Amino acid sequence: MTREEVGKLLALCTGFDRRTVGAADVLAWHEAFTLKGVTSFADARQAVIEHYSESDDFIMPVHVIRRAKAIRAKRLANQDSAAVLPQGDVADRPTAWLEELRNRIDAAADGLVNENRLALTQRRPTGAVLAAPAGYLSERAKLIPGVASDKAQVFQRLRQASLAVDCDYCPSNRGQVCRNTVDGRELTREPAHETRLVKCGAIEPPAAPRQLPPGASTPPVISPSAVGE
Repeated sequence: MTREEVGKLLALCTGFDRRTVGAADVLAWHEAFTLKGVTSFADARQAVIEHYSESDDFIMPVHVIRRAKAIRAKRLANQDSAAVLPQGDVADRPTAWLEELRNRIDAAADGLVNENRLALTQRRPTGAVLAAPAGYLSERAKLIPGVASDKAQVFQRLRQASLAVDCDYCPSNRGQVCRNTVDGRELTREPAHETRLVKCGAIEPPAAPRQLPPGASTPPVISPSAVGE
């Protein structure tokens, strides 16, 4: 939310409580909203109106922040989860899938999903690509409960792709499932170690690769096209 929008919001508050608003007030409220991640003027405006429709307490940033977050949470809870799922070929690229999903969740919370429930009416700015997708399957399942019905299928495709190469993170050779480097057990929550998935081309290389065990070399980057459907 811009300072100009915060000024408009405080002007609205003035209509209810006759407060005096100055530059210091605008700056202080803007800092509070920025700290707590309140970016939608429309949600903040609705929060002010709802507050003074139900209470005669002098409104402060905390009241607006609480209500604005509740508005977003309610909007997202009522959203058809199928509309939030990333579309296209990103399902097989965990890093891109997570980034797209988070963008779409934000957009849905802002009310930016269009009527056909398949695309967004407005794409939010893309942030930095998420780091390596370790744990992405579990993250994918919990971000929006009930939308990861293809979790097992994606898991198996990634695991199958990883078996085409040796793992540089653990002692597993081609055809062998990656193992935990501490207890030697086969991985069950992840299809393979991230470096192996990058090596076989199943996922994109992360922005900040995980440190390898002593003596292990960084795997070469192989194009995703090297992995067949």
